[in-house]
Amino acid sequence: MQFNLPTDTWRYKIGLACWDLDVMHPEFISSDSDKQTLLRTSVLRTLSSLGDFAKLGSLSITTSSVGEDAAQFNPDASEESLENFLLNYHDILEVEADLDLSLVGNDGIENWLKGGVTLWFQLEDETDRSSPLRLLMSLNVDIYFSETSGEIKDNHALSSMNAPRLNNFLTRLTKEQAKIMDIDAPGYLGQIDKRGLIKPT
Repeated sequence: MQFNLPTDTWRYKIGLACWDLDVMHPEFISSDSDKQTLLRTSVLRTLSSLGDFAKLGSLSITTSSVGEDAAQFNPDASEESLENFLLNYHDILEVEADLDLSLVGNDGIENWLKGGVTLWFQLEDETDRSSPLRLLMSLNVDIYFSETSGEIKDNHALSSMNAPRLNNFLTRLTKEQAKIMDIDAPGYLGQIDKRGLIKPT
């Protein structure tokens, strides 16, 4: 996996910014089977809408019968589809997906950064939220922001090339699949607009 970007204008740290979303669902969602279907559908639709933003690096599930890391899915090593993998389990509580980011440098060459984003799809039995399925997106790099906490704070060049990829994914995600409930991004909120998108540089 090629990675040849300068690293002095941005940094990697888990949870630099986090989007908290409710997954949209049909009104008839009530049974455990309905919730499992909603979970599987949301995972598949979200990952299929990544576009040029990222690709799935690895995925693990938590089940009520086994607990955390009940099973893992590696798209590069598995011969079965992700859909079939998820269908093997009927008591999934959480799906954790680590994404590898597609990033462009000043030379226009594509670079891949492993684990730059983590997605959590969480079924919640008792909740006052509008959906039983919660989606958390943790951004683990600040390369999309024009002002960063890197050694050099000015990251306008890399931000201008890569932030549109993140914004396009968020736009697809919130158009039909999920609604942003909250954003936790200490030090970066001023660079995020009211739609939850990174402001242009």
